[in-house]
Amino acid sequence: MALLCHIFHIPTPKDDISGADVARVYYEEKDLDRIRIYCEKDVIALIQLFLKMKGDSLISEGNIHSVSVE
Repeated sequence: MALLCHIFHIPTPKDDISGADVARVYYEEKDLDRIRIYCEKDVIALIQLFLKMKGDSLISEGNIHSVSVE
């Protein structure tokens, strides 16, 4: 996904942790919020890539909102 983001000029979601770090962050740091944010960034990047490949407009950052489920 990082390569596709680079090719299509979409911000990469891999700015904090990567998939290889998730187990460590979960088991050692117990930081579920950090993992949630990492997953949300992946989903946003995937949607943006999908839209770009279809030739549609990207969703502006101002229109992307996180919803907390508790």
